[in-house]
Amino acid sequence: MNFYSFVYKFISRKGNSSRFNWTMMFPLIGVVIGCILVTLTFAIMDGMEKKIFTTLREFSSPAKIIINKSNKNQLTNIEEFLEQNQIEYYKSIERNGILSNGQEYRFAKIRAVDKLEKYLKSINLKNDNTISEYKESYAILGNALAMRLNLEIYDEIKLISPLDINLITGIPPYKTVYLYDTFGLNILDYDINYAFVSYKTGTEMFKYSINETLLLNEEFEISVLNNFKREFPNIEYQTWKDKQQKLISAMKLEKLAYSTFGFLIVFIAGFNLLSMMSLSVMQKISQIGILKTIGYSNKRISKIFIIQSFVTGILGGLLGVGAGVVLIKLETKYRFLKVIFDTFPLKEFPLILSYEKIVMVFLVSVMLILISGIYPAYKSAKLNPIKSIDYIK
Repeated sequence: MNFYSFVYKFISRKGNSSRFNWTMMFPLIGVVIGCILVTLTFAIMDGMEKKIFTTLREFSSPAKIIINKSNKNQLTNIEEFLEQNQIEYYKSIERNGILSNGQEYRFAKIRAVDKLEKYLKSINLKNDNTISEYKESYAILGNALAMRLNLEIYDEIKLISPLDINLITGIPPYKTVYLYDTFGLNILDYDINYAFVSYKTGTEMFKYSINETLLLNEEFEISVLNNFKREFPNIEYQTWKDKQQKLISAMKLEKLAYSTFGFLIVFIAGFNLLSMMSLSVMQKISQIGILKTIGYSNKRISKIFIIQSFVTGILGGLLGVGAGVVLIKLETKYRFLKVIFDTFPLKEFPLILSYEKIVMVFLVSVMLILISGIYPAYKSAKLNPIKSIDYIK
């Protein structure tokens, strides 16, 4: 009998009997369940991050240049700088305003953008099949906002700017526009809080707007950014991540919390393995003593329990991560989560799992289980062979 066959029989038998020790399966099952949960957690959270971050990046624009009132004389120079670096941009004014259908009123952020139709296509909000011809008096609303105002395509909307009230008459400027299209992001509160109008409408309405913004189609490269800061030190450059930093941090913290829960299950499985192997050491003190008297070294005795923890970690990690990957493949093909969780928000997001995450889950799980085997291996190696044999008398 070779050493590994002996190790299998030694750890798989219960006490001094020949009965199979089924309790040794409990840590393995725990590792499998933990790895499945961590794998699915990473896939769900990474898919959600990609969907949300991509949408936010497009909607907020990858980057923007904010020009306040005192620096508006530099607008032409900034536009020349962007054209020289072949960076596409859109002039924009964003202002809080009121939308009305004649009976109901809603506050919303009004974003006026030049080349509006092209801009909406660039951020995937334009539906080409809705209206074939663009006119300056059209507006584009979030579908939830349009629903609250009971609006349909071509309906009139009264756009009011209370921040630009006429100090003499006390009447705020207003303009009648028409619903051109709606958009639905299903993220945060954008569908109920945002409306787009043409840049011409914005300049007519928002007379006292403090800032003008250039929305960029891409972030500056490092060299371009350095040149920009050198030429325009007083102009603010902002990426979409700067604006959404709190949300990004919150989502990363949430992913860490959920994945920690899965690894906690693996840790509990490791603690279970530690307890089980410690009990096994106590049950097999006499056998360990006999092994020592026939020439087994402390290192070889320890190796028995290290092998047990190693096999549990490797097998459990492979089965758990493998099962998680299979579930992700099945979900991608059959979308069974949409059937099971019909009203669950996560069903709208894809499941994405990188090879780096697969390797990480596997290695961390194996490491946790291996650590669990160190104490029993140490205790078994330290047993006195004479006292161990005498233990059964």
